[in-house]
Amino acid sequence: MKILQYLLWTNCNNSCKFCIRGDKSDAYTKTEDMLASIEKAKNNILSQDWSSYKGGMSIIGGELYYVEDRRLQLALLDLMHTASDTLLKKNDCTCLVLITNLIYNDSFLKEVLHQFEKEGVLNQVHLHTSFDLKYRYKDDNDRQLMQSNLKDLSKEFPTLNLTTQTILTQYFIDAVNSGNFSISDFEDEYHTRFTLLVPLHSNLASTLTDFFPKRRDFINFLIRLYDTNPITFRKFVDSARYAFSSKDFIDTQNDKECRPSNSVFVTSDMMKCGHYDIYRVYSDSDKCMLCDIEALCQRGGTKFE
Repeated sequence: MKILQYLLWTNCNNSCKFCIRGDKSDAYTKTEDMLASIEKAKNNILSQDWSSYKGGMSIIGGELYYVEDRRLQLALLDLMHTASDTLLKKNDCTCLVLITNLIYNDSFLKEVLHQFEKEGVLNQVHLHTSFDLKYRYKDDNDRQLMQSNLKDLSKEFPTLNLTTQTILTQYFIDAVNSGNFSISDFEDEYHTRFTLLVPLHSNLASTLTDFFPKRRDFINFLIRLYDTNPITFRKFVDSARYAFSSKDFIDTQNDKECRPSNSVFVTSDMMKCGHYDIYRVYSDSDKCMLCDIEALCQRGGTKFE
């Protein structure tokens, strides 16, 4: 499904050690600027003809739901109502994707979700959060807060589509291989779908010792995943293939529309294989990760060199 993303701001209450935005020097410092960005997104949504649109919409940051200023909260509630009224209510095949780290008091997020519930569109809302075993959280308290919020949301909003995203790092591969982490156990405990993501290059991530996977460990991990958890395997393949080709961006912070080829997530360089060099992410090889993924799919999950 094609997704139209509205980027409101890059402000965030967390500092992941692998963040692609680095020092977040483009973050807003004034509430008025954040309010203006929300208003731009609302006006853009209202200006579109959604009658024949078959895709989804995503409203993202930075982080949106940690804000405490009531003016921002009310403006965000109004923006979500606009998305519901113009898109979700008119086509029950569309969806709205919200992305959040859940490292905060979640009372405002619950207010947003209850509004969708009252409008009868909560089943069309997809809440995506992130969970990583290393480098995402400042301390264990943040990790526990995220997990507590996730479990709480699954109980209070049983019809909400919950997805938890984890970056497929060497550390994660080692944890699964050693039995210290189970994807299926996590899904069962938190009533969430589990999705793996390609690790992205950034100045910060390049300094982390066990962030980028070794090529053979990565391939063998996917082979086992193909056999033991084919749904998670397929979701990872689709995410890797289409992450940078299925989204258009409306950046209300910087007043621009971005196609995947010139968005913040994709460099302008192409490898000889025809894929963006953002897929050159092995710690011990210059091979293209996406080429390996596609080769693995063609071979039906069997081992290859």
